[in-house]
Amino acid sequence: MPQLKTDNNSLLKNSPLNFDILPKIFEHFFVCSQTEDIKIAHTLFSCALVNKQWCKLALPLLWRDPFRFTLTARKGSKDNAGEMVSTLLSCLTKKECQQFSSIIKKLIPKLSYIPPICRRHPFFNYPNFIKNLHTKGLINSALNWFENTFNINSLNITTSYSTGSLKSITSLNGSNSSLNLNNDPSNSDNNNTWDKNEKRIFVEQVIQCLLQMLVERDNHFKTVYVEKVEGNDKFSFTRCFFKEQFVKTFNQIQKLDIHEMEITGYPDMLNVWKDFSNLTSLSITMQCPTDNYSNLSQILQSTNTTKHLRKLKLHSGETKYILPLLSSKYSSSIQHLIFEKIQLDTTDDWHLLSNFTKLSKMKFIHCWINQIDNKQQIFSIITQTPMQFNNLKLFVWVDNEGSGLSIEDDAKSELVLWGIQQHAIVALENLCLENARIYHESIINGLLVNPVKHHRYASYTREIKRSLKIKS
Repeated sequence: MPQLKTDNNSLLKNSPLNFDILPKIFEHFFVCSQTEDIKIAHTLFSCALVNKQWCKLALPLLWRDPFRFTLTARKGSKDNAGEMVSTLLSCLTKKECQQFSSIIKKLIPKLSYIPPICRRHPFFNYPNFIKNLHTKGLINSALNWFENTFNINSLNITTSYSTGSLKSITSLNGSNSSLNLNNDPSNSDNNNTWDKNEKRIFVEQVIQCLLQMLVERDNHFKTVYVEKVEGNDKFSFTRCFFKEQFVKTFNQIQKLDIHEMEITGYPDMLNVWKDFSNLTSLSITMQCPTDNYSNLSQILQSTNTTKHLRKLKLHSGETKYILPLLSSKYSSSIQHLIFEKIQLDTTDDWHLLSNFTKLSKMKFIHCWINQIDNKQQIFSIITQTPMQFNNLKLFVWVDNEGSGLSIEDDAKSELVLWGIQQHAIVALENLCLENARIYHESIINGLLVNPVKHHRYASYTREIKRSLKIKS
């Protein structure tokens, strides 16, 4: 017996790891982790350093959504947000480098010297890994790359009206390519610094160059986040994503999140992207709701031809304007409906929500009530409206300190009872108290637990089952 035990241990030590399971483990970092995304990235990066096989499995996940880590604009030479742009530019072919240099030469003819832009060709084809796009993150990365590459802080950028230009294209190791702009700044005749327009043009061309590279490689974004970039002179960067030549990489979007985009950007997006028939999730945060309802209507109408839309999240605005826009043509397919920071009103057409026959999750997050209305009336209207959701599993109401509502409000008793009658889990959360109270048919008095990240139905279900075991 002792000898058999030793043999088993030796077999375990020599047994190879099944690498097919590693991608699922790495994916689980995003599903189960309660930490920030940047910490998840550090974990994946550590996994990529284990060996070559781990690296091949971790890098596609690490680069699936790279620009979400650069949503905050940062300055300083020590910031490496622009390194992602440098890595992607190093993936350019010789032909793409030549095209980029010729465009820059035409648009900024006086430019005589730029440090080497592209490094040696990488071992991995990073552009093919990118599936999700944060437009603001890409813009911030491009700006950071420009400032670090050209040392904007010390104003050492040289321009000239001489014939010197971006002309030196060198290849590394035969098939590998690099853009090396090796004019000597000391030979320029007339030295000047970059002006704001030249910087804007150059950064725009870098963004468009990266988008064109993705088009050439037949890459299609699955998730796109369009977000407002602070600064009056930066909206032109967002327009880069709405150009006709890049529509190919945006025509299969499954999840679209629009966060306070400038009003003038909606026509460009709607006219170029046009087809939203593949959308399964749509989230819209309106910067100026009064002016944006027509744009919201156009986007919702563009999804009328599809039965794929499963999740709809509307952020800011008033339900008396929003509810009439919820067409029955697509509402019958929606399973997850979220109202966040929406003003509720007693005059609203709440009966229109009865079109959401397949609704399984319904959430009100930080919503507020018109001062002329009583919150008891609001809850009565919602609960007395002939809405019967046979598939409803989760009803969530999230408060904050400024909403004028709290978990202990008596006015919510009707709301809780209505949710239970729908055979759903009712979760009332208060971020200030850092707890959540869960109600269910089996727990009429409620269960006090910690808030669940993203309000997951499965997590609430586990809490209820755990409570029932304790009671039994």
